[in-house]
Amino acid sequence: MNLSSLSQAISPDRLAKIHYYYKYLLDFLKTNNFGKEGDLRATRLFIGYSTFYIEEYFKSKQTNKEKIQWLKEATNYPDWKKIISSYPYKKMPWKQAMKIHLLYRRYFHLWCYFRVINQSISKIFKK
Repeated sequence: MNLSSLSQAISPDRLAKIHYYYKYLLDFLKTNNFGKEGDLRATRLFIGYSTFYIEEYFKSKQTNKEKIQWLKEATNYPDWKKIISSYPYKKMPWKQAMKIHLLYRRYFHLWCYFRVINQSISKIFKK
């Protein structure tokens, strides 16, 4: 992956856009009577896109301090905790559940350490 092109593609408002599309999708699903299953699928999609983008952002050339600050701001909008808490993330595979739980509780430094440790362990077992 070309990290220089990735850092140029970093947009500070990307998570806000993901949130906008999530709300739009929820409205569509509600209008078309998809029920609770539709809400869960939309929330899973929101969590998936959000965590993917957070991971991609952390590959950028920003300093760790800038990355943590961005993460604090990006997850600070009012619906963040409500959206995350509405999904049964604790039933997910433990690594994913742990990352989401750390974001939900706003343990950003622990999230970063967990991410690095997880990557290191994965590299060891791939050999």
